[in-house]
Amino acid sequence: MTSTAGTGALVGRHREKALLGRALDDARTGTGGSALLLRGEPGIGKTALLEWTEARARALGFTVLRSVGAEAEAELAFGALHQALWPLLQRSEALPARQREALECALGLRDGMPPNGFTVGASALSLLAEAARERPQLLLIDDLHWADSSSATVFAFLHRRLTELPLVIVSASRPDRAATEGWPAHPVDVGALPPADAGALLRQRHPELATTTADRVLEEAAGNPLALVELPRHLHEDQLKGIVPLPEGLPLGQRLERLFTGRLRALSAPAARTLLLAALSGTTAGDTGGAWAHLSLSCWLRGAAAGYSPP
Repeated sequence: MTSTAGTGALVGRHREKALLGRALDDARTGTGGSALLLRGEPGIGKTALLEWTEARARALGFTVLRSVGAEAEAELAFGALHQALWPLLQRSEALPARQREALECALGLRDGMPPNGFTVGASALSLLAEAARERPQLLLIDDLHWADSSSATVFAFLHRRLTELPLVIVSASRPDRAATEGWPAHPVDVGALPPADAGALLRQRHPELATTTADRVLEEAAGNPLALVELPRHLHEDQLKGIVPLPEGLPLGQRLERLFTGRLRALSAPAARTLLLAALSGTTAGDTGGAWAHLSLSCWLRGAAAGYSPP
């Protein structure tokens, strides 16, 4: 898997690509719509799989709709739904008046009493069905765990009623139980890359690495694609070439620090204590907070690679 768009072919992920490709083919050929939920830890490659799905769908003639949940907008009613349906709103004139009014009120396009989730869901389904008369539709929902609850309710409604439409919905979420509790889509757990694929991704993105440096990055990344891509970016040239010894803890860089610091803060108190003890078990009295952060990340990556998710 690649961590960012346009930087290389998707490495590995054969099971996930087969499932996604089959869903697109079924919708395109009239077999029926389907929904998949990609579930995995930060940096594990869920967004890269969405990007792969988008590229394949566009090549097959799908209309692609996208929505990205944002923590800062989690309280904005129907915000994620607005992103998803905005490109189709010119088709709302084809809807029955009641459905059109409900959808436009929910999305802030007209004044009125906020409609309930069922009414908005039925209106959104009608709009997607109208668009699907012309071309199959793909709806991609990234960071579902941050989508506002009203949009999430509508997305769940759509999941339950899309089987007769040429419509595929692919969502991506962290494995937080609360975010996808009761979610009707069958989860596809996206785990750490196996060693061969991890090595292939590292060579693709950082072909200049010396063997000893590459081995160290592979060990610390524990199959997390984002870590494989980011860790070498913060080494000096002589370290990349194996001329200068690597530090005891590889520098994380701001991207990894931001991503995993937020994840650590979201842990329950017992889980945070467990991770802290695991991190401190490898420290010395002179270690700083930066060393703790690095060890915490290392523990997290290894736990995720082994399939462990703190309660």
